[in-house]
Amino acid sequence: MTEPQKMTETRPQLPSFAMLDITLDVTTERVDSLEIDMLILAQEGDMRGMRDTIAHFVVDKKGVYVEPEIAQRMVGKMTIGQLKVESANLVGYLRDDAAPKETEKDSGSLSPTD
Repeated sequence: MTEPQKMTETRPQLPSFAMLDITLDVTTERVDSLEIDMLILAQEGDMRGMRDTIAHFVVDKKGVYVEPEIAQRMVGKMTIGQLKVESANLVGYLRDDAAPKETEKDSGSLSPTD
């Protein structure tokens, strides 16, 4: 009789937080690809929304965006204090970036035509 195989987790191993160096790369293209629902959750103070929003901008040492699941686990290792600081900075930046500029408001491009 054969022994049943154990299911092993295939998630990549992360370094301990003491060695974890999280770098965010907030570009216009990356901001534009952020889902509105994710931004709303982050602005409302939803912890998962904040984690996922920050994770959206995590890059590795080569400057390549990290896969969402891995980035979320990395951000999940942050302390509450670090999360508060990073999320406040990021949400403030995103709010400013997402708000229509005066020229966009005045352009009439979003208003119905007569």
